[in-house]
Amino acid sequence: MLDFNNTEIAFSSKSKSELKNAYLLFNVMKHPGVVKFGKFACTIALKIHFPLGWIVKPTLYKQFVGGETLEDTARYINFLEKYNVKSTLDYSAESKKTPAGIQATFVETLRSVDFAKRNPNIAYAVFKPSTLTTDEILSKASEKREELTIDEVKGFREFKERFMALCQRAYDNGVRILVDAEDYCLQDAIDELTDEAMRLFNKERAIVFATLQMYRHDRMPYLRRIYDDSIEKGYYPGIKFVRGAYMEEERKRAELMRYPDPICKDKKATDENFDAGVKFVVEHIDRM
Repeated sequence: MLDFNNTEIAFSSKSKSELKNAYLLFNVMKHPGVVKFGKFACTIALKIHFPLGWIVKPTLYKQFVGGETLEDTARYINFLEKYNVKSTLDYSAESKKTPAGIQATFVETLRSVDFAKRNPNIAYAVFKPSTLTTDEILSKASEKREELTIDEVKGFREFKERFMALCQRAYDNGVRILVDAEDYCLQDAIDELTDEAMRLFNKERAIVFATLQMYRHDRMPYLRRIYDDSIEKGYYPGIKFVRGAYMEEERKRAELMRYPDPICKDKKATDENFDAGVKFVVEHIDRM
């Protein structure tokens, strides 16, 4: 049986110096005040064009980033393969929300799907839907669809075309693709398109995967709806579980906009929701 507490296996690819550096980095990051100051300092530095590479690349970058280009990542992907570890391609450099910036992100994400086809050591490609349109369009399409202007309807249609084109490319290449989760105010439109993509491309096996943030207390009902829909329409849902990423922002926005807090009341409730989701999928593993 696989033992996730076996640190000898977990860290066999790391040298002692790499482990010490990671330990130091995570010890620093666990202090919220340090993280907030670092974020503030980085924002100022970028505005005044102060070079950050000398401090970021050997620390944060080395820990979390596989490479600046797809070609750079290949070396690390092949290195991890020696330890029977598969990789996931996630283009995390978000461009400016201009038509040119959005198109550049779309094209680079398409390239990552093509790149994954050529390397059997890549388990998934990923895309972040909010990089393919503006937050304003995505938020309005999720919460006030009927109030979209003619230009916004056109913008949302273009977003849907990009979204489906990525899923189509993944299907054509036989590459599994994860649809990243977003803020609560953006997620309904993403759920709608992810459901549609799963119905189209997951007829034989899971190609498109929805990401469920289980710190949201409405995710179990949504998971059950996906399952029921898949039985009715004949497809295999792909599900990725995470606990969640935007808790502070979500609670502030809920209070400001005066709607019920979408987040579980505490960590224990989140863990229970997460476990319930995993249990449900395992119990229906023949279909999910």
